[in-house]
Amino acid sequence: MPIRLLVHDLPNALLPDLTAYGVSVVVTSPPHGDAAPWAIFQLMERHNVFPAKSVLRLARSSHGIREALNSGAWAVGVVDISEELNLTATVFAALTEVERESHRDRVREIYLKAGADAVIDGLHELPEAIEALNQLGRDDG
Repeated sequence: MPIRLLVHDLPNALLPDLTAYGVSVVVTSPPHGDAAPWAIFQLMERHNVFPAKSVLRLARSSHGIREALNSGAWAVGVVDISEELNLTATVFAALTEVERESHRDRVREIYLKAGADAVIDGLHELPEAIEALNQLGRDDG
């Protein structure tokens, strides 16, 4: 089952064009508290998308990863815009490459421990992640 719906809490202008992949893009609120799946379920119903493995939740936090997993959707963490960095974009950009990579490694580990299906450094890597997850979905089913 190919990914048909991408759920995120970013400005749409930041995302690469995904029309060639047949993916609809919708915005949700950032997850809070227990990372319940209800918002993703509501978006799936509103957009008539089923099963959950045809949904990708693009996450900037471990809560977003858990929200995706709780709903059965794919969970993809984005490192360079992660809330887990605890740094502003300006501060992150001012770091040396060694310092940035150290922070990236820490965030990757957080996402993987939370159960992310994939971790990407930046949004420019999203099309490749979609292709890889679509292939995994085909291999599983």
